[in-house]
Parts: sequence; structure tokens; C-alpha cells
Amino acid sequence: MDQLVDYIKALVNLYGIVHKEKVIDIYNSQNSDQIDGVTILEFILKNKQMLLNNHFVYINGDYFVNIPIMVDDAFDAELDAKKGKPFYIPDKDELLRYTDAEYFEINDEYNALLQFLYTIFMRKSKAELLMT
Repeated sequence: MDQLVDYIKALVNLYGIVHKEKVIDIYNSQNSDQIDGVTILEFILKNKQMLLNNHFVYINGDYFVNIPIMVDDAFDAELDAKKGKPFYIPDKDELLRYTDAEYFEINDEYNALLQFLYTIFMRKSKAELLMT
């Protein structure tokens, strides 16, 4: 179940809050070994404390939640903000990069902002420092 832990960590780092059914859907769409509601419920019962202590993932009802959201008491606000919005689901390799809480995708928008900052600061090092 190490791969399931990686999926939960990655999805929580990417989304902040993710419903257990969304974890099941994404996991099953990217893996040949399939999981279901019973599998994930058993996993939660056995690993709740490990997820919190080792990966900063809190379980709130049917949701996996990034611990800062719970500390800030922002669960309901975050959940409301996500209603009706589509999920960005990267391919498996890209998604699993999000197991690192500090990972972010360097995309065209990032590069454009970095170029803009180069023109303001005239020093590459200062612009890059601001972007980290």
C-alpha cells in the first residue's frame, strides 16, 4: 500500500483537500491494481495516525486534508472554494512528483513571471530568489 500512501500525499499536496472517492478514481485510472471503498476504509483505519505524523495528512470525515488547512480552521472555506471547479489530474509521473510537499511545476506562466522579474531587478539571482 506504499503506492496508495504516495497517491494520498501527492493529491493532498496538489489539491489541499481531496475526497476519498476522488483518490480511488484517480488511483484506479492510473494503476492496474484496483482499489475500492472497502480497501481505502481499511487503509484509513490502519494508517490514520501514520498519515498525520509522517505525512501531515489529516482525515476529516471522507476527506484527506493538508494539515495547515485544519490548523487554520479553513476546511469549510477551502471545500466551498472548490465546489464546481474541475480537477487538474496530471499523468502518473507528474502527479507522483507532488509527494514532495515543495514540488511545483515550472510552466510557461512561471517562466514568463521570472522573465518579467529579470527586467525589474536587473539581477537574475534576485529574481530567482523571489520565485523560490
